[in-house]
Amino acid sequence: MAKLKLSRKFAARDRLIRNQLSSLILFEKVMTTQAKAKALKSEAEHLVYKINSSKEDFNLVRDLSKVLYGGSIRKAIDTKGSFISVSMIKSDTRYGDGAKRALVILNKKIEKEVKASKGSK
Repeated sequence: MAKLKLSRKFAARDRLIRNQLSSLILFEKVMTTQAKAKALKSEAEHLVYKINSSKEDFNLVRDLSKVLYGGSIRKAIDTKGSFISVSMIKSDTRYGDGAKRALVILNKKIEKEVKASKGSK
């Protein structure tokens, strides 16, 4: 599959995707245009797989530092195994220029609390 170019050169496109991936990890959702969301979803799915399948944190930090910025690396390691998938929801158009927008969401596991029932004897 061909990569989306997003009307940018390689370095600018790489920085754009890295910034959006970092924001997606930190805030767990990002609103952007549909073309950027499509590229972001593809990269985020690879990242979620890499985070979940990694066995050693040292190698994971090295790999994540190539893709993410700053505090998003720490959050990705702390929440290791809790991300399931990435979904994209198409939204309305932007007011200023009429660009079609989409919301990219990181889906997490829902952990149910098990309440210990008190048994009366």
